[in-house]
Amino acid sequence: MRTGTARVAAGTAAGATVEVWTDVRDRLVPEPVTPSEATQQVALAGAFVAAGVGGVVIVSGRVARGQLERRYAERWGEEWERIGPQWRRTTG
Repeated sequence: MRTGTARVAAGTAAGATVEVWTDVRDRLVPEPVTPSEATQQVALAGAFVAAGVGGVVIVSGRVARGQLERRYAERWGEEWERIGPQWRRTTG
């Protein structure tokens, strides 16, 4: 058993025994999470990771699509420059 100073709930009698949590260097740390709290934290982290990965996939797809559309437009323009003048010919 060790003695020291810690913050306790209001109304705790002076000299009362209280349970505290310490790390390997004997510094006060918060109480560990319960299994249900850990499950909630993991589920929330998983949801954020899934949303992040989904966002990356969507953004990557849109960037790739934009590049493809730009390339197709450039090729169409090049072909129109080559073929377009032929359409202006008239028969007479």
